[in-house]
Amino acid sequence: MSTLLLITMGVVSVTGATGEPQFCDPDRLAPPPPGSPGFPGTVVAGDLKEAFKNPPAGYGEVPFWWWTGDPLDRERLLWQIEQLHAMGIPGVQINYAHDVAMATYPAEPPIFSREWWDIWTWLAGECRKRGMGIGMSGYTIDWPGHDNLFYEIGITDGSLRGADLKHQEKRVKGGEDIEWTLPENTVALRAYRLIGDAVQPDADLDLLLRVKEGRLEWTPPEGEWLLVAVHVRSPERSVDPMNPASGRKVIERFFQPFAEHSPGDIAGALNYFFQDELTFGVDGWLWNDRFLEAFKERKGYDALPLLPGLFVDIGLQTPKLRLDYSDVMVALSEENYFRPIFDWHWERGLIYACDPGSRGLNPLEFGDYFRCTRWYTAPGHDTPGGKADLRKDKVSSSIAHLYKRPRVWLEGYHSLGWGAKPATIFDSSCRNFLYGASLLNLHGLYYTTHGSFWEWAPPCFHFRMPYWEHMAVFFKYFERISYLLTQGTHVCDVAIMYPVAALEAGMDGKESLENAFRIGTEMYLERGIDFDFMDFESLERAEVQDRQLQVSGEAYRVLILPAMRAVRHSTLMKALEFYKGGGVVICVGALPEASDRVGREGPELNAAVSTLFGLTAAEAQAGGTAVTQGNEAGGAGRFFSDAGQSQPVADFITETVQRDFVPEGAVQVLHRRIGDTDVYMTMGARQNEACFFRASGKVELWDPWNGSSTPVYTFTSVEGGTVVRMPKETGQPQFLVFQPSDGGMSVEQTDLDEVLDVRMENEGVVVSGIAKAAGEKTAAVRVGETAVAVRGVAADPAAPIALDGPWEFELKPTMDNRWGDFRLPAEQAMIGAEARRFRYREESESGCAWQTPELDESGWNEAGTSFGLRFWKLGPLPEDTDSGQVDTLLGALESVDPEAPVTVGGREYSWNPYAFSMRWGNEQDPGPQGWHGLKENVSDDFICLGKAEYKTVKYVYEKEDGGSRYYLWTSAWSSRKAQATLLLGELKPSAVWLNGTRVEDLSAPVQLEEGGNPLLLRYDGVGRTHAVLRYADMPANGTEHPLAMSWYADESIVPFDAQPEKLRTAGWYRFLSPPGLRAMTLWAHGAVQAWADGKPMSVQAGESRADGATRYTAQVPEPALPAVKVALRVEQDRGYYGGAVIPEAIELDCGPGQMMAGDWSKKGVLAQYSGGAWYRQTVTLPERNDAARVVLDLGAVCATAEVRVNGQTAGVLVTPPWSMDITRHVKPGENRLEILVYNTLANHYTTIPTRYGGEPESGLIGPVTISIVEPVLLSESAGT
Repeated sequence: MSTLLLITMGVVSVTGATGEPQFCDPDRLAPPPPGSPGFPGTVVAGDLKEAFKNPPAGYGEVPFWWWTGDPLDRERLLWQIEQLHAMGIPGVQINYAHDVAMATYPAEPPIFSREWWDIWTWLAGECRKRGMGIGMSGYTIDWPGHDNLFYEIGITDGSLRGADLKHQEKRVKGGEDIEWTLPENTVALRAYRLIGDAVQPDADLDLLLRVKEGRLEWTPPEGEWLLVAVHVRSPERSVDPMNPASGRKVIERFFQPFAEHSPGDIAGALNYFFQDELTFGVDGWLWNDRFLEAFKERKGYDALPLLPGLFVDIGLQTPKLRLDYSDVMVALSEENYFRPIFDWHWERGLIYACDPGSRGLNPLEFGDYFRCTRWYTAPGHDTPGGKADLRKDKVSSSIAHLYKRPRVWLEGYHSLGWGAKPATIFDSSCRNFLYGASLLNLHGLYYTTHGSFWEWAPPCFHFRMPYWEHMAVFFKYFERISYLLTQGTHVCDVAIMYPVAALEAGMDGKESLENAFRIGTEMYLERGIDFDFMDFESLERAEVQDRQLQVSGEAYRVLILPAMRAVRHSTLMKALEFYKGGGVVICVGALPEASDRVGREGPELNAAVSTLFGLTAAEAQAGGTAVTQGNEAGGAGRFFSDAGQSQPVADFITETVQRDFVPEGAVQVLHRRIGDTDVYMTMGARQNEACFFRASGKVELWDPWNGSSTPVYTFTSVEGGTVVRMPKETGQPQFLVFQPSDGGMSVEQTDLDEVLDVRMENEGVVVSGIAKAAGEKTAAVRVGETAVAVRGVAADPAAPIALDGPWEFELKPTMDNRWGDFRLPAEQAMIGAEARRFRYREESESGCAWQTPELDESGWNEAGTSFGLRFWKLGPLPEDTDSGQVDTLLGALESVDPEAPVTVGGREYSWNPYAFSMRWGNEQDPGPQGWHGLKENVSDDFICLGKAEYKTVKYVYEKEDGGSRYYLWTSAWSSRKAQATLLLGELKPSAVWLNGTRVEDLSAPVQLEEGGNPLLLRYDGVGRTHAVLRYADMPANGTEHPLAMSWYADESIVPFDAQPEKLRTAGWYRFLSPPGLRAMTLWAHGAVQAWADGKPMSVQAGESRADGATRYTAQVPEPALPAVKVALRVEQDRGYYGGAVIPEAIELDCGPGQMMAGDWSKKGVLAQYSGGAWYRQTVTLPERNDAARVVLDLGAVCATAEVRVNGQTAGVLVTPPWSMDITRHVKPGENRLEILVYNTLANHYTTIPTRYGGEPESGLIGPVTISIVEPVLLSESAGT
């Protein structure tokens, strides 16, 4: 039987999708339980404004809460929950890396153990008491081939093992004997006669029965032949989503236990489950033993003889086969895996979100991304790095719109770094919400940061950030807009087909996808044309009414087919119906030429395409010219052959439909209709830019910062809607709300910069506004049917009052270290200002007066605490260097003179200091960590040779341009004559000299003399390693120190001294203190003297500790308000130089001080200070008119600011513009102004070897001004 006939039989039985319409129709879903948090309900007009100001439960930010790094502790968990609850956080989503290899250590207690479930039940109960939800993420839980939770609980144990189809092909000539060893599990083997490169219709042969013991031996008939073998691949620990037990088993083993361990009322806390990067381990064309039967039942023909057509073109029927196969495959996955899990959550009223691996950018993920991702109550995605991705947002939100899902999940913004500012994520979040997101899930929140050495794609946006106290206003802003943008229905004019079919059929699907994304992005960002992506089943459900495609509350006026050479038959038929019903259908780039009805060249398809666009695909490919098609119903069809141009498409839409929103420039919009209220969120509009809205009535501007609303007067009612001159000059969104009204006054034209009020006064119209320039001002006011002209005169604006003098300055530490999050051990409750980096120079002669504040220290070195000179390094040298003479010379050195170069092969090389810390190792490279950042590891390898490049989880060292041979010289300083053992890392030295003699056996004990023992190491390669000496008669200390090399504070380790020739040296350390320095505490290896601005400080020595350091306190005798230059002179203990002399950060006790505005990260040791600071100043204000506004402008701030005026809080600012109206808080005369500024953790992390540090800019940057703005009054002078 021919393959063409097989498929033709299929047309008779099935022509559309396999599922029944009610399967995916959201209107057939039973409603979720009433009052489900975060699920929109019915809102009446009178309640909307109040609910916007005070949203119901479930609309706030949900943290991405990592539960790894330290053992779970109930007291700590409860403390964290209380911090979140106090900020209005409605719930949490717990996350693990379920693969031990990714986390570098197992969870404690093990997830799903009895102890873990006890903690879960208890914490869920605590969340319930506070009205919070708690759920779980599936990140890495299902990754195949890993020892993860799904394997442990029997989901990837083989019982659901998945399979997919792969293929091999071979081109052969007739008459030539062939032998071909086939893959195991080959299920189809066919030969196709070729005409050129094309398959000859109905000339294929089944060769599977000729296969013996996995080999095909065959002599093909005359001609060219293509052999295609299709085989089954079945990876271990994979999951078959088409298996009828798959979804049920995941529920039973993973989700249902959460319900079972949340008894009684605690069950009310369940919420916010999240499937992150779902992976089945199989992809492409899925397969199982039941598939062929299901396919024949649903499609009416046998797919087995046609399986090669999934991989190669076997003729006109190929697109149909591929579309049919995909349809059945996806339907089975939906029915058996996705839908049951969705139902479990929907029936309980739970938010169940997702972040699939492709984030919607690969429509073929899971077979059909749209169809499978609709089975989440909150379809979503992640957006890393403080960005907004229109494509991702539009795919996720379109699914939510068309399937009436309550929320759109936004995981943001991992990997932004510790310098992440609220201003950055505010702008990104606004844009993501504008594009369709509605539930903010900030990544991340860490259970622990383990002494600053645990992170996962940081930052932690929550209670560790200095600005946490100010984030309440940020969270409330997005809680309000999340509520507002979730209610009612979305409104837009354009539906762009999500081009799954072109990709399924293998007909230039990549071009179609690029076309869809480009057209949508450009029209939206540049022309303000909003759109949804449309799937074929939603289109099939749509009804054509009033020249619109109406489905799920949406009403589209334009349908775009983006270069889709293949479409579903139902898609083309609905497009034709829409066109005949008065709709606009546009095709861009390529016309449809195949469908799931008969494949390519179907007469019905060609007739429909010709009716819609005036020519067929073949005619277009032959150079035919497209013209606009039209009909009596007002329908329009247009084909644009140039897929690279969106401008003509946007112009055509503007010509053929009355758009919902038309800006003058590049303004973006989101429109929701809530009952009889229209809500528009816009971004990008300039103040007074005219924008058309297809809405009418009273216009208000709603402010998410405080929940208030103010009338908008600058609008004109026009046919079909309203033209509004945008009321604000701001980079922030503007929320314009239209509500039914019987009229009112509006300003249709004015040269005022801002209209504040329009009112009737003494039977005349008065307009109050702001003018930036002096002169006569006018306005045309519409009062009902009457136009009224008003005018007035604006005076010259008063010059701003500059607050440019010094500010009173006082630090407000925020780094709460009670749990050891920032430093271990957890000894300090709060970490304040510290000196961690200094200017350093070794005393050159006695009597140096280096304590004076005016000293030029620009030539001094920079040193960090704990890191100091321990080796001298020579190299890299060429690897082919004749080592004999060099080895002899260097091996005999008793000291190193860095000023004396070494000549090798006629070239001079200099010794360079090689510094490291005996605790922290290499300052730049702490050693291998884990995925996405630090994982509590401090490597014992402090020697790093070569050019470093970070790869995956560690630095990899490659050969430098100069070569790969290095010499390291130091001395081992022994307190006695003894034997020692060399402890060497993986990269072994090629040669070692001790006391001038080469060590022949590196594994044998070596003899140490009392005092210095010159040690030379030669390495002939690059990499990371270590080399230490341990006394042979002493065991290892055995004491574990957190975040330290094994050698730290171990008396059995022989110390290094890179300058053994020096009996006693003094090191000078200088730094600029914060303002108001009163005292300091430090640990030092040596006696300490201290000065503040050249004046001696009172220094007291205290206790000593295991590593030999002594604790010192130093008092400033006469504390000054400004910052002072601190100088320390330390008589360095032997072997301790540079930062190694001061092993810990110097604690600085600072009181009130004085400082100018500006970036404090450029002002001495404040560069490492993360926390808050008060800026205070008294300012005198003049008398003013009662109507005048007083505006405080902070210029620039990093990162947030709280303003208090005369003891009262005026507001908190977390993003530009850094200004606020303080009118009601000020009075004529003296006013006390206080500004509390918080920065980020970037400053703290400048001394932590993270790759996610960030920009440390901090403080009240300024310039700070106060402006008194007098409104202009325009009154009636003439009327018509």
